[in-house]
Amino acid sequence: MEKKYKATEVKAGKNSFEANIATAYPEEAKVKKWIRSYHVKGKQARISDSFELEEATAPNIVNFMTWGEIDRSEKGKVIIHVNNVKAALLYDAALFELTVEPKELDDIRLSKVWGSTIYRLSFKAKQQTNKGNYSFTMKLRTSILLGCAALFTATSCTTTPAKKSWSEQVIENARAQIGLEIDTIEASGKCLNPVTLNSKGGVYYCGPADWRSGFFPGSVWYLYELTGDQTLLPLAQKYTEAISEAQYLTWHHDIGFIINCSFGNGLRINQKPEYKDVMIQAAKSLCTRFREKPQVIQSWDVKGNSWQSQRGWECPVIIDNMMNLELLFEATKLSGDSTFYNVAVAHADRTLQEHFRPDGSCYHVIDYSIEDGTVRHRQTAQGYADESAWARGQAWAIYGYTVCFRETKDRKYLDQALKTFEFMKNHKNMPADLVPYWDLDAPNIPNEPRDASSASVITSALYEICTYPVENPQSYKEYADKIMESLATADYTAPLGENGRFLLMHSVGSIPHNSEIDVPLNYADYYYLEALKRKIDLEK
Repeated sequence: MEKKYKATEVKAGKNSFEANIATAYPEEAKVKKWIRSYHVKGKQARISDSFELEEATAPNIVNFMTWGEIDRSEKGKVIIHVNNVKAALLYDAALFELTVEPKELDDIRLSKVWGSTIYRLSFKAKQQTNKGNYSFTMKLRTSILLGCAALFTATSCTTTPAKKSWSEQVIENARAQIGLEIDTIEASGKCLNPVTLNSKGGVYYCGPADWRSGFFPGSVWYLYELTGDQTLLPLAQKYTEAISEAQYLTWHHDIGFIINCSFGNGLRINQKPEYKDVMIQAAKSLCTRFREKPQVIQSWDVKGNSWQSQRGWECPVIIDNMMNLELLFEATKLSGDSTFYNVAVAHADRTLQEHFRPDGSCYHVIDYSIEDGTVRHRQTAQGYADESAWARGQAWAIYGYTVCFRETKDRKYLDQALKTFEFMKNHKNMPADLVPYWDLDAPNIPNEPRDASSASVITSALYEICTYPVENPQSYKEYADKIMESLATADYTAPLGENGRFLLMHSVGSIPHNSEIDVPLNYADYYYLEALKRKIDLEK
């Protein structure tokens, strides 16, 4: 369709939108004026038409498209079922005759979001007239967002919409999927924090002390950035502030994950001054775990008959802990107190010295002596074997040392990130789609679970690495692009409304602990959205 056929006189407000769609029709349609307007209030949206035709040659027809299941048993109302949520489209049955026509989708980019079939609702005016007004109302019990997503086209104009970019499609899918989870949370009246699926296939929600509690709030922050959807801002704030008590945690090391991913993003995006205080307090809490002799932040406490104590550990430090250093770097910038910076550098240096093998791969756990700081054990708790390449451990190392280079400009950190990445890239068991097996040395490859979480973390790191002084920086972006393309396919991106409403399928928590095997994980989604944001920023 020619570009001249487009809407004009466009007006947009906070909760309203209006346009003259008469100019979207060719002259032979004889449309003099057709004002289409949308008004949102609370849990309903009103769609209104005011029109004038030069000549009424046929009855007017207003078309809607929906991907939800249709129930038209009640006169004047169409019930649209969307993943156990009901949206109602109200119309004047005295004015219109309704027909419903299924349309098969052969474009996989659309079908993976809306399913194989969509439906066209055609409201044909019973009277042939050249002037008048029509109105329709969309209602939803919990939120109008899902209703508007279900009824994704409400126009009878003949223009062809511009083809959406790959990134736009991915963002749209993420907004719809996370929007479903938000609707579930808001309907509950609680600040639920989704993590993964439980053994029964239901969503597992965590409390503030769980090391994964910051990822869902962080995902909503990134989604707000990616979409510009103002309805997400108060939700991101609410979900973030719901875990504020975690700033005082001193019994585990993952306070960085919790606070930096939630409050850190909130401070960066929204500049709420009170978030600064939370960040500084969390950094203080994390520093209580710094051990002087080994010069590291202890990861896990070793108490009683825990599995850590059964291993014979004294001061275990895991490669994951590199991800918590960003909080300390930020705290120094926020407070002016170099103590946090110095602790981060000391930990990074000792980890650099002890965690890595000559080929660039890393152990998962190094156990130190509290008394003299010497290494007692080198092991891999969540991987296949002590000497194997646990995929997410390598991902943490790549990302963590990339951050250390960013904050210190010390080249040795970037060199280690590159060396570990090259090890992963060139490993004989790296799959063609670049989404690694949970452990690259697992015995049953290719029949081993993949780990999308590792892929997401690596991808986000690579988008940052390509901005630094490295040889052939474009190659790192190209590799990251290939991973993103794989993750965005139906092999890893869940159908809308499925997979517990998480974005990505096929991640692994810990196979040795028989925990979270081939399930969605909220941190896979978080780093996927972070990577997407970084990709878009690079391509501007």
